[in-house]
Amino acid sequence: MMENHVKLPQMKSPEPNARNKGIKRHPCLRPLSRDHLLALIGAQKLLKASRGEISLDEGLSAFAKIWQDEITIHLADEEAILPQFIKEESDRERLFDDHKKLRAFAQMLGEKITDEKSAMVLAGEAGAFLDAHIRWEEREFFPRIEKTASPEEIERLLALTDEVESKRSRNRSCDSRIRSKRKNSI
Repeated sequence: MMENHVKLPQMKSPEPNARNKGIKRHPCLRPLSRDHLLALIGAQKLLKASRGEISLDEGLSAFAKIWQDEITIHLADEEAILPQFIKEESDRERLFDDHKKLRAFAQMLGEKITDEKSAMVLAGEAGAFLDAHIRWEEREFFPRIEKTASPEEIERLLALTDEVESKRSRNRSCDSRIRSKRKNSI
């Protein structure tokens, strides 16, 4: 019954030749999407290290910091919040399988690897996997949640992700809902 689901407007550029400025995400998933930006930086550091564009130590150190400070928290939040909103079992399986693989990659990257070539290959594999996982969530998984969630589920998800966002150290002024409230109160 499609009438019970939230219908989000199609996000199109105002001008026919204007470039797409990114994925428009429903506010109930924006905090998790913002986390993905930091994870993509970690993925890029690993990929650059695997190609020799930056030192292996620099890439691994940058990833380790982002992993510890951001990604581990993000994975736990997604696993605690999202399962109740997943309608397709294949999405649930992929989410948890991917997270398990990411944790295994992080553990292997944290171990002392004496062969630099092997470490560069592992960094490349881990970076590519993290990048692909984030892009799957942003392009397929999150849109499915937005499309299939009922209005009540959207409100519940919004409350849960607002709670997550309140615990983050980042500046919330980038959230459009907050900017709108500020404009209306002036």
